[in-house]
Amino acid sequence: MRTAVCLALIACLAVPSAADWTLAEHPGSVLMYDEVRLAEFKDTGSALRSNRGYLMPTATPDEDGNLVPYTDGMEVNGELREGQMLITPDNALGPSWAEFVLHGCTRVQIDYGLCDGSGGDGTRLHFLFLPTDAPEGDPVAESQVELTEQQWRTETVDLPGGDLFVRVKVEFIGHKSKNWTAVAISGNGEIGTREEARAVSPLAERLKEMPTELPPDEVRVTAREGYDALFYADEPYINYASKGHGTATQALQKQAGINLFYVEGAGVTNIWAEDAERPVVTPDSSTFLNMYVCQREGLPYKTAVGLAHCVYYLPEWLVTRENLGMEEHFIRHEDPRHTSFIKPKTLEWCKRALDGWASFFADHAAIFVLGQEDQIDQWDDQSVEAKAAWRAWLRERFGDDFAAFAQYVGGVGGCTDFDDAPYPDHFASHEAYGYPRRAAYLKYVWQVEAYTQFLTALKDHCREVAPGVPVTQRYVISPASVAISEMGDFDYDYMYGHLSTEGAEGRYGSGKKIWTGIYGYCGLLPLPRGGSIGKCLDRDIRRTGMTEAEWETNAWTLLANGCTGYEYSPFFPRWGERWDQAALTDEKGNLNEQGRLSAKVMGKVTGVAPYCAHYDRYEDVAVFHDSAYQSSPPLGNGLSQSKVGIYTMIREMGYHADPVTIWEMTPEHLAGKKVLILAGSVPIAPEIQEAIREYVRGGGTLVCIYSAAGQGFPGCNSWEFQGDAPEAAQLASFDDPPAQAHLGDVLGVVAGGGSGRHQWAGNATERFDLSEYNALVDEGRWTDQEACCAELLPAPEAEIVGEFDDGTPAAVANRFGEGLALTIGVDLGLIADSIVDETIYASFDQMLAEFGCRKVYDTGSYYVEAGMWHNDAGERLLILVNHDAENARTAPLPDGTTVTIEPWRAHVWTSDRGSLE
Repeated sequence: MRTAVCLALIACLAVPSAADWTLAEHPGSVLMYDEVRLAEFKDTGSALRSNRGYLMPTATPDEDGNLVPYTDGMEVNGELREGQMLITPDNALGPSWAEFVLHGCTRVQIDYGLCDGSGGDGTRLHFLFLPTDAPEGDPVAESQVELTEQQWRTETVDLPGGDLFVRVKVEFIGHKSKNWTAVAISGNGEIGTREEARAVSPLAERLKEMPTELPPDEVRVTAREGYDALFYADEPYINYASKGHGTATQALQKQAGINLFYVEGAGVTNIWAEDAERPVVTPDSSTFLNMYVCQREGLPYKTAVGLAHCVYYLPEWLVTRENLGMEEHFIRHEDPRHTSFIKPKTLEWCKRALDGWASFFADHAAIFVLGQEDQIDQWDDQSVEAKAAWRAWLRERFGDDFAAFAQYVGGVGGCTDFDDAPYPDHFASHEAYGYPRRAAYLKYVWQVEAYTQFLTALKDHCREVAPGVPVTQRYVISPASVAISEMGDFDYDYMYGHLSTEGAEGRYGSGKKIWTGIYGYCGLLPLPRGGSIGKCLDRDIRRTGMTEAEWETNAWTLLANGCTGYEYSPFFPRWGERWDQAALTDEKGNLNEQGRLSAKVMGKVTGVAPYCAHYDRYEDVAVFHDSAYQSSPPLGNGLSQSKVGIYTMIREMGYHADPVTIWEMTPEHLAGKKVLILAGSVPIAPEIQEAIREYVRGGGTLVCIYSAAGQGFPGCNSWEFQGDAPEAAQLASFDDPPAQAHLGDVLGVVAGGGSGRHQWAGNATERFDLSEYNALVDEGRWTDQEACCAELLPAPEAEIVGEFDDGTPAAVANRFGEGLALTIGVDLGLIADSIVDETIYASFDQMLAEFGCRKVYDTGSYYVEAGMWHNDAGERLLILVNHDAENARTAPLPDGTTVTIEPWRAHVWTSDRGSLE
């Protein structure tokens, strides 16, 4: 009631004696519009309003003539002033304009301040006073005031009189909500009409009402079978997006070279009315506005669909009513919008969510991000539905043979049927199982398969609701991401891949080579794929600025590894100290040095898109560890520098790795691999051990590398025992004490493991000097693990092919059936994650070549990486990146010439144009 009375009394405002008018008296004289949408604010009679913008009085007199605030907190230092208004832009990141005409005005007074109840940083008002006959010329006066302090301030502007056109640019400072500010604008002379303002406004002819429907886009983003990139407007598409921006910033993003508008965290929770059948994207929503601006700016729209961290976010009222949530477990934090994908009703309601959400994008240039930052190892649900699904899966996996299941898990105490099989709490060991880690492993496999089935069902529904819109999956460091993407057959996959200097303490496992995440993360996903760009400084500063050389090595290394998509964080300095050093703009929305480098480097990268239809590779070298590429810490060694480093080593030698998942560890899949490398972990499930055994017996070549993180050898099994993986590796090392299942017969090893230090390893013809790596361990900045095993005891039939400096075995070769197994007691991946040891690389390179492994392009240098693409016309793109931070390196080009590449720089050559500048 008070609000209505206040608005009704606007006509009774008392005019200060020194002024002939206040702007609060004349909202009908003001033309106000949002510069982003070019949509005019609506006139309600007493105020102007848009979607979220206002020009309205906030201090009106009551019956006794006392000023009353529009709502509590509108005072400035406890004081209201006559003519006080709230004036705000329509959105936090784009300005709005308030324009009006003055006649015979020689003096304007501006009173301003930050309201006491504001939760924001303030508002900036830029006043331009122009002649009405030159509204786009030089102003006769101007003033900029910042409403950032909870204190009234006053500024006056002297004017020449006559007919003047006033333009007020209104924009927020910072990006917080509840940005309440107060301004009172008054003057002498007369204020003109809105029609007069419209007649001289430079943008008046472009102003229009926001549409309630959007026309279909003429060109789309599409995925094509047999191609290694998405397509846009029927051309290969190297897409570049950013995070950390706001609504309707598309034009500004384009200045930084960005060609894809990405909204993370979007979903249906705020647009699904209670008890409505499905959500609705309404014309007043930010989603609608962003699509509208994307059409205007010619940018595709990439959007999350509401699923993150393995949970679909649905409205709280719906989750509560239908009992859709996880029980006795939460991912990251408790949230009443979380759902459990294992509950059948969740899938039903998620499909309804897509019916309302995905259908909006069906006719537009769009990309769906189905899941974000999914980490299935963190998921659990102790609900009745989860336990029933787990038991049904066990029955199917073991062919309804409970005895086989009991044998696999070492017996099941107090249970004789699948319907009563004990359900572990997350991955904790359950006392009923004789081999509790095997039971936990089975639960992990079930979770991955169940989640993949859920995602696949949603993907298929997206394709029904919005045919042709690519459905993509976005991970960070998620276990089993490779398997999920392969089994789910997504159109495109994204993974962490930026530079990282976190070192030994870093969760991304980065050593001294700060670009290796590109190899060990995004470079392993199915194609088409993408990765992030940026530089993580440490655990406190999550992103910092990059030099041009760092921009270049990050961007081109990604493309050289088959990535045609990029994400950058953040666009605006709005996330605090941990992120702001990397922002592409300043607080005023102007490109800074990082923004200029973004435009320069990424403009070159996206410019070679016409060549990027097919990525050239030979996947002769298979790599397996417990979850390929990363296991859950409760089950294996988790993420380690060994796992990242083994892919680094293979790639820097010029080969491509095939990361084989536990679902692909079958004799049929392995049969085509020239070499199988076991690295980075210790535990291997018994059925997978049998596949390895059959592969080698049939003539395959196996390379088994010591795992420093696990302090043991792959196949030195820990699945039977209590405790974490390193502890279990020490408890069960081949035959002393005996493991229930191990690869000792294949490897020709009877005991091995533990951690030790040596100065060198080698044989009569070559020696690997380990002193450089040992010095890094002593420094403790990049790595803190010893690289050598403490013991490697061969079986009598095996051959010692390498020794440590103390004469103990460092490498063992063993013939098994028709094949060969080579066991190496040095964690080569751990070393390769920090340094290039050319002796080690050359020896391993020679071995792979002898077994028939192929390179796409040989640069002749382990410091110069090559990546090759080609299009349907046969035109080739060669990317060369020098990863030597100190020395220029020379490499051959396909045309017979050579090129010298400066440290941390790239060179690009095409078959039709030669070297590109």
